[in-house]
Amino acid sequence: MRIAILWSALASYSVAFFNQLAVTEGAKLLLIYRKPDSDAPFDRFDLSFCEESAEDSPESRETLEARVREFSPDCILMSGWAHPHFMRIARKMRRA
Repeated sequence: MRIAILWSALASYSVAFFNQLAVTEGAKLLLIYRKPDSDAPFDRFDLSFCEESAEDSPESRETLEARVREFSPDCILMSGWAHPHFMRIARKMRRA
């Protein structure tokens, strides 16, 4: 299964969950995530279990839809409805 994950800021529990999807279930993951806040208690996570990962930023938003479309996911997992650009991608991919 190919899963595109459109996520807000990462935390250790979400990374552990995504890792289990990849390792235990054999899922291929595209992870697009918001950059951690400067006051977050961590710097970076090991995301090597993902097929592809990228930070979401205002500069990268023009290319996000193309990345998701190119990945050709079976489903999309989103962190919520608060990110309009993630919602746009989900709506367009639903039609695909």
